[in-house]
Amino acid sequence: MSGAAADVEHGANLAQPEPLRDQLQVVLVPPGVSPVAIEAGQLGVALGIDAEVLVLVAHGESLGPVDAVENSTNALANAMLFRPNPLQQLIRDPGASIDAIAAHLDGLGHAGRMRELADTSRQDQRLLWTKAWANDPIDYAHFVPEDAPPLQPVVHHGRNTLPLPGPQRSFRKPMARPDDGTMRAFGYNDAPSRGLIGPGYFVLTESRPDWKNRGAWVVDYFQHPDGPVPTSWPPVKPNSEGLQRFVYGGTRDFMRKVSDHVSIGAAYKGDDPLDHYFTLCREG
Repeated sequence: MSGAAADVEHGANLAQPEPLRDQLQVVLVPPGVSPVAIEAGQLGVALGIDAEVLVLVAHGESLGPVDAVENSTNALANAMLFRPNPLQQLIRDPGASIDAIAAHLDGLGHAGRMRELADTSRQDQRLLWTKAWANDPIDYAHFVPEDAPPLQPVVHHGRNTLPLPGPQRSFRKPMARPDDGTMRAFGYNDAPSRGLIGPGYFVLTESRPDWKNRGAWVVDYFQHPDGPVPTSWPPVKPNSEGLQRFVYGGTRDFMRKVSDHVSIGAAYKGDDPLDHYFTLCREG
């Protein structure tokens, strides 16, 4: 593997911080949509221009074109500052190790972990993915604990940073051990779009030796369950069917450990990294 290719595998080329812009960017937000739903936790200012329009002003990632309303005194009167939460501060701190991040998350309850993970931006998740490379490799028991019997779902709550409204970025990945004793897990995506797109079934497997630098375990959408699944789950469909092929077809998510309950994944289309990430937080 070339040095450049190795850097991509480790995430080094994906984690260079984007320079902060000197000028604020302004984005018009549709009426009734919370700025938090657009980019929760992004450092910036939400400005209420009037009863019909909200404006999101941010620095860091570009959230849209500059608009001429940024000098509105009415807007400034209604300013609200978004500050990074403790997890984001650790992620963004070059001196904070993955061990420090893990200790922080392990010290929170499930609700606290979910709350802080929900604020992470795409850049936060990109940086977290890179820091997680230094952690111990994730193992099978992280996804389906040893005391979980076959076909008993273990729920992982997910958060991605795709360009979607806030509620559309949250999903669940229930996983279960198969009843054949193999070290795999069957699972699907319980997302708001499931009724339209499909369940997005996958098989969690150990990574091939040449994939280990990406992540020790992989959520593989090239595969779908070949045995029984929990009776409460939707019917199994391969990802070559219907609209699923545009979302899940040809995709694998490589997983790294963040903490005892939290993992982070990076999506690949075939062998190409997509620079899209998501976090998972296991219940229990």
